[in-house]
Amino acid sequence: MAQPLYDVALSFAGEQREYVQSVAAALRPEGVTYFFDQERRVDLWGRNLLDELDSIYCAQARFVVMFISAAYVSKVWTNVERQSAQARAIETDEPYVLPVRFDDTELPGQPPSIYYIDARTTAPEELAHDIVAKVKMSRREDAEEDRGPLWEYLLFIDELASGIAGYDVQWRDFELKYARPTGHLITTSEVVDDLQARTSAARKIVGNLSRLLNETVLTSAFGVPGEPGDATTIRHVAGRVVDLYASLLAWAADMRGALVPDKAEPIYWILSELVDLPIHQIRDFVTDLDVRLRPAIEEIRGGNAPEEPVQMSFSLTLSIGPEVMERYRTALEEFRQSS
Repeated sequence: MAQPLYDVALSFAGEQREYVQSVAAALRPEGVTYFFDQERRVDLWGRNLLDELDSIYCAQARFVVMFISAAYVSKVWTNVERQSAQARAIETDEPYVLPVRFDDTELPGQPPSIYYIDARTTAPEELAHDIVAKVKMSRREDAEEDRGPLWEYLLFIDELASGIAGYDVQWRDFELKYARPTGHLITTSEVVDDLQARTSAARKIVGNLSRLLNETVLTSAFGVPGEPGDATTIRHVAGRVVDLYASLLAWAADMRGALVPDKAEPIYWILSELVDLPIHQIRDFVTDLDVRLRPAIEEIRGGNAPEEPVQMSFSLTLSIGPEVMERYRTALEEFRQSS
């Protein structure tokens, strides 16, 4: 069964946005996928929120973390989210709504006996740690439920697909070449050193792939032929591939949003394209696994296995386009001569 799109959907009133934003920031590096409205605003723009929020809070999340307060129960959209989450909760015996309280306001439809975490005495980072632990526990239960043939590869595909989907907003910004101002003002004398540092960072990010998908790591994750793999390692490897993807998106966004002198602006935009190819290669790799490898595995699991033993394999190679580097070098040389 495919994994949910989000590990957690965060439901809260605007009055508690600062606290919840800190929770989201602490979840991001832990590989937990989450729905936080502010990071999905471009994608949600123009959509029917009744349909979208009902789908997210009722069907697309592993858990809903509900931040309860007087403001929460009084607002229209938080009640939409609450009702959708509670509708899902009554269909399962396992916890689905994870309540966090900012005050003692009674929540409609919530039994008073349900255990909650008190935000008044819990720091956002501490709450994020608890959410990560809850998600990992649920993931282990999922993995234990499915031990059919080639379960390791389905788990890997699911983790990659859901992880990549969690950065849909950043991907859309990347496609649009959206430039949000970032960092401090870089002076003319700092431009060359700054560009060299950013180029080295991009190469460092891309270089991580060889450490993630080498034979030793993959064997420890998927096991040797005839032996089961390790779900924890599979999730970790998939999470790091997703993290690599997210790092490339962030690098491109930082390049485009850098505060630089006008005559240096074209160089930064050219260099931002340095990671275009790797980003697309990762997305194509995940799509190929989902579209081609998954159906083949499902056929085998459905009883259509070939007579000979099946050995699954895949590869991902990231490359930086030489054409971009050539344009960058030319623009940099022109900048040096004019400075």
